Amino acid sequence: MFYPRSDQVARSNGGKFQGSNTSSNSGYTDLYTIGTAVEGWSTYSISGSYRYVRFIAPNGNCNVTELEFYGN
Repeated sequence: MFYPRSDQVARSNGGKFQGSNTSSNSGYTDLYTIGTAVEGWSTYSISGSYRYVRFIAPNGNCNVTELEFYGN
């Protein structure tokens, strides 16, 4: 689940969720790329299991209020 900062929603466009089973700093695969962010909560379903998950901000600029990752 992803919640962008209310007054900076557009900065989330192009942000990527990534997962890796290699290490905390390598072997990442793109799982989902945000096309057009919306204000409020957005839920994205990702298949597969990953030991490490992260969100990469587009162009290094993104204002995220909250990220939540849930597993099975």
